[in-house]
Amino acid sequence: MAVSNSTELEVERKPSTERSNERNGINLLGISFDFMPGRGLERTANTDATPKKIEWESDVSGALTKAQREHKPLVVVFKEDRCGWCKLFSDELQKPEVGAIAKDAVYLQVTPSSNSEAKQLANLVKVEGYPTVSVLSVEGGVISPISKVAGFMDSNKFINHMRVAFAAARSKNQTV
Repeated sequence: MAVSNSTELEVERKPSTERSNERNGINLLGISFDFMPGRGLERTANTDATPKKIEWESDVSGALTKAQREHKPLVVVFKEDRCGWCKLFSDELQKPEVGAIAKDAVYLQVTPSSNSEAKQLANLVKVEGYPTVSVLSVEGGVISPISKVAGFMDSNKFINHMRVAFAAARSKNQTV
């Protein structure tokens, strides 16, 4: 994958011998990431400090880099401004109990219709409706899906879904 100094998000397909015949890639600010379905996290970092609130990222390339650097899954919430369910879901994500999982991942909220990098990431993970939550592994320049769920979730369902996704990521790491 070519490296460029452009801030544009580039997606290209290239051949791969791993698990499928094609790979999708993203080049963000000169950092190349490949999208390979079926690959999990290489490792997941755990810390003891539990923040009371999730710190949401809004920059796609920054969040991808942070997730890779910290060896944590990337949780992406795709939403749209005119989506009523998205507004209700955003309220659920602000509840204090959601902070219990804040240390387990890097969190990103994006609006694909107003952000070209978010739109390309949404296309890459095949977002079909809003809100959609996608949990991704970002290791070694490779973006791999862990889980995806579309539609409104209350805070407890979101927490439970994230815990299952994080457990699946850890399980994949042990079998790799």
